[in-house]
Amino acid sequence: MSLLSRSEIQFLQGQKQVSKSYEYKIKSVMKRKLANLLDKELPLLSLLFPNLNLTKFSKISHNNQGDVFLTESSKTSNN
Repeated sequence: MSLLSRSEIQFLQGQKQVSKSYEYKIKSVMKRKLANLLDKELPLLSLLFPNLNLTKFSKISHNNQGDVFLTESSKTSNN
């Protein structure tokens, strides 16, 4: 099961063109999913996997170090 729907993934990859109103809706849904992941699900998972840094992923490169951080606290703790 994926966090994002097939339509959301296609939209993010530029494979799906949508109207402005649907773009607003799809972005709102993704923001809500991301907020839920960061606020509720990651803290629960970190209790189950205390030695695993769940907020750091390095498969996608967005900054100079090649790391992507999901939370502001993980950014500040690693700089």
